[in-house]
Amino acid sequence: TTSGATRTASLTSLQNLARNFFEYNLEKSCHSGFFETSVARLSFISVSIISISTQYMSRFHTRAAVAVSLLTVLVLLSSCGSTYINVPVTRPAEINTGKFKRAAVLGFKNTSALTNEGDQLEFMLSERLIETQRFEVLDKIGLNRLMKGGNTNSATPQNDVMLISGVINDYEYTEQMLEGKPYQNKEGKTFVDYQRVGTVRFGVSFQVSQASDAKIIGSKSLRRQVESRQQATNAKPATIIVRNMVEQARVEIIADFLKRIVPYRETVKVEFYSDKKMPELASGIDAAESGNWEIAVMTFEGATQKYATMNREKSDREKLAIAWYDLGLAYQYTYRFADAERAFNQAIALDNDSHYKTALQNCRAMEAEQRRLQEQGG
Repeated sequence: TTSGATRTASLTSLQNLARNFFEYNLEKSCHSGFFETSVARLSFISVSIISISTQYMSRFHTRAAVAVSLLTVLVLLSSCGSTYINVPVTRPAEINTGKFKRAAVLGFKNTSALTNEGDQLEFMLSERLIETQRFEVLDKIGLNRLMKGGNTNSATPQNDVMLISGVINDYEYTEQMLEGKPYQNKEGKTFVDYQRVGTVRFGVSFQVSQASDAKIIGSKSLRRQVESRQQATNAKPATIIVRNMVEQARVEIIADFLKRIVPYRETVKVEFYSDKKMPELASGIDAAESGNWEIAVMTFEGATQKYATMNREKSDREKLAIAWYDLGLAYQYTYRFADAERAFNQAIALDNDSHYKTALQNCRAMEAEQRRLQEQGG
């Protein structure tokens, strides 16, 4: 019942709305980390397909319109994007043990039902301390000899000795048998799947003190839960070996504890932005990914200078902000924190985007971590 003129006007309005929606979201997706998840990608592309499709519905079959829309989205999206690279960083320990050159594990009181678990924990922790190459690890005989030979004033040799002790205060093993619903194969034979599920809960409280005066400098309670499964069909599943689960929990707890007392390395994912209108950014990202950070810095610096006049239109300012953001990351991971903060502030001034503000906060947090790391001798 709607007239042709009314339908045309309605379609035109819908087309304009769809075009504006698409252009806005494309611009924001390129410059504000909108594509961080697959769900966001799919949602954006789906809405964009529908939006562009409305512009072709009066001329093409619906399927053809969707195909054209999808191709258009993919072409436009290829002009911008983000790249994650893995960057190794050193984190400071939670407890500052930088002044200690030697360490001794006094032992662990075992309040659990596990036999000899205190000895196992002591031995494994001593091994891991040696592997850090940060401490000379003393056995109990060596520690007793050292303690008998000194007193508690600052000139005694005990001042650089760290003592570690603790309590195994949590252990529980539970097991359950799960039975699936019967099912048949083509020959009519009935099958039932069984699953044995075992769960170990394991907890240790650690205490770190200095040998010179027995002063406690830190303590931490750590827990782990380990699960193991055995499956079988028309039969009972194999027995679960509990000691293997306990060992896994012990290994994980010791690794966690060492991060509390020794600086450690980990890999972080760092997100860089690129834009086809600024090919230098891709070159800088490639350099950073290869570990050539100084080349990356020079490349990004060149990009900010080359495109410095791109500040008239809003879209140009947002593109220039990308270059400053990438430069900030390159400064940050070469530990030039003042320069990094200046670059991130430039990006924020050009495009007041929350992603750039978060990058600035992360940079300041990393600078604080590096100060703590220096205090710890890392």
